[in-house]
Amino acid sequence: MEYRELAKRNEHDQNYQAAEKLYARAQAGLADSALDSKIPLLCSRAVCLLDLARFEECFKQVDQILALSVFLKMQKQGLKAETLDSLFFLAEALENHKPIKLGAKELLALDTTCATKARQIFLTYFPSGYNLGKEVRYCRIYAANNKMQEGLAELERFKRSNKLSLDEQVEIDRFIAAAALRAGDAKRWQTIEAKLLQEHGGKRYLVARDLAKYNLWSANYDFGLAAIDAGIAAAKADKSLSTLDRVKIIDELIVFKIRYYADRGDLDKRFAFSRDRYLALKAYDKALPAHYQEALDKYAELLRLSGRKAEADKLVPSSGASRARLIEGASFFLTEKDKAELLRQENLQQAVKKEVKKGK
Repeated sequence: MEYRELAKRNEHDQNYQAAEKLYARAQAGLADSALDSKIPLLCSRAVCLLDLARFEECFKQVDQILALSVFLKMQKQGLKAETLDSLFFLAEALENHKPIKLGAKELLALDTTCATKARQIFLTYFPSGYNLGKEVRYCRIYAANNKMQEGLAELERFKRSNKLSLDEQVEIDRFIAAAALRAGDAKRWQTIEAKLLQEHGGKRYLVARDLAKYNLWSANYDFGLAAIDAGIAAAKADKSLSTLDRVKIIDELIVFKIRYYADRGDLDKRFAFSRDRYLALKAYDKALPAHYQEALDKYAELLRLSGRKAEADKLVPSSGASRARLIEGASFFLTEKDKAELLRQENLQQAVKKEVKKGK
């Protein structure tokens, strides 16, 4: 396992090329039956290949991982918690990956494949952990592929075949309404919007956050951007808001706007609004340090990914830069690798317990 430890160290240092080669060496010669040794290596290597944008090779690793589930069924074998952990992290990485240097068409194809592979991993190894959040993220590919009618049908099927909590029922109804709106039926969405307006005391800028979220998911860009602009205008006009509250509300809506342009593949506008956000918050670096730091880190990372490393390093030295992956857009529910890690730590325990219990 010496290669594996070296690989882990290189991956931690973001030296993915060296890490991938070391994982490949560690993987060589392991029998398919040694699942608790082989699967974590396949998962780690697949994540490195994803970070290196070697997507076809990554998907081959994922296919091998899915094929190994046959051994589980044949041997009636359960997996160790560490192995399930690595599978969960790979599925999250696939769901949330969003490379910046791809055209809209290539990005769409990649999003579709990543989402499909992630879903296969969840349903194969974590069937009891496949929840509403996973379903919504998967159905997002229907919006991206302009097949919202199919996405609507899939969400309605999921609602019928799963026992959902009251909160989950409210949530899925909003996604269903957004899907219907994108598919051309506005009636359900009008009902949802009226309820949201009532819920938020008629404050249009609070409603705008929900409108932005659900309509970004359905790729209903013009509708969502118009709602964001209306929300910003309403926040500016509301004299009951303090200056800092107004700045925070507007910043939250601007973040959504950046996500919209990222999802649309409009790098120029994404870049411009990221820069404007950083400059706007610069005046509040003492009053709103967390907001300012996040805007600075993301703008600097965007500069780096655009090949302008020297400019980025003037703002945030590489050693101190945020490790944000800037993978908003189609996977906007969890947009960064670090965020995925946090989610993994929070949610994995229950899923692993259930699957380990099953394997005993």
